[in-house]
Amino acid sequence: MEVDKMIEENTALMRPHWPLCDEVSEAEQVQFIDISDKEVDVMDNPDELICQIIGEALKQVLISARDDGVFKSLPKQARCEMSVENIEGYFGWPRYKDRGCENLA
Repeated sequence: MEVDKMIEENTALMRPHWPLCDEVSEAEQVQFIDISDKEVDVMDNPDELICQIIGEALKQVLISARDDGVFKSLPKQARCEMSVENIEGYFGWPRYKDRGCENLA
């Protein structure tokens, strides 16, 4: 198996298209709870808001796992970087200029 394909298959969090925009009437509200325990009405801009909430949660999971030593025994390069991004561009961490600051594994 090609390394690129193996990486893609093992690191991508695949999700179906969020159907809530199509299935929920404009009169209804859909709220997510973000990592700061704040309720966010995502119906104003569902794609962007949902991706932001999930992206921030995944970022925090990675940082916490690193800080708790989860990756310590794994073989990795000195500058092994963690990242989270949405293909459509609604979320990306870290910003390119901030690579290597808080995202090293």
